[in-house]
Amino acid sequence: MNIESWYNLYGLDYVLWSLMSDVERIVLTAIATIIGGAIVYFLGHLFVALFVEPIHRLRSLIGEIADSLIFYANVYCNPGLVAENESDEAREVLRRQASQLKARAYAVSWYSLWERMKVVRKKTEIAKASAELIGLSNSIHGGEGVSATENSKKRDIVEKLLGIVRE
Repeated sequence: MNIESWYNLYGLDYVLWSLMSDVERIVLTAIATIIGGAIVYFLGHLFVALFVEPIHRLRSLIGEIADSLIFYANVYCNPGLVAENESDEAREVLRRQASQLKARAYAVSWYSLWERMKVVRKKTEIAKASAELIGLSNSIHGGEGVSATENSKKRDIVEKLLGIVRE
């Protein structure tokens, strides 16, 4: 029987496989397994780096914002009445978190897809929450037209926009 008839009868892969020794088959199987594992490992890490990690960082920041809204409530609910160093710290923290909120939302790849799947908040909600946080940080030192009630409303808006549940 010649090679053409083997190919027609069994296929080329069968012919090649039957011509290999057991050791060659074992080595080929091991190499294919290692290459396949490396590809899966690489793709897994790529998925985590591009999608999971940025979403996790955004959600962690929302948790930090929730913490700051509770921790600095005594400062922004008493505008102009708290020691200046505490007010400055609260103002700086809230402003930094407002800017980080937009930056971390921007860092999420395919944001609109995750938004449609309700994995992340809407970009409009992120932008409004950031603006409200900046407004809250601007009103900490008090001034004309600034009241505790107004600041509490801003806090409530931020909590609603970011899905922060207060018990």
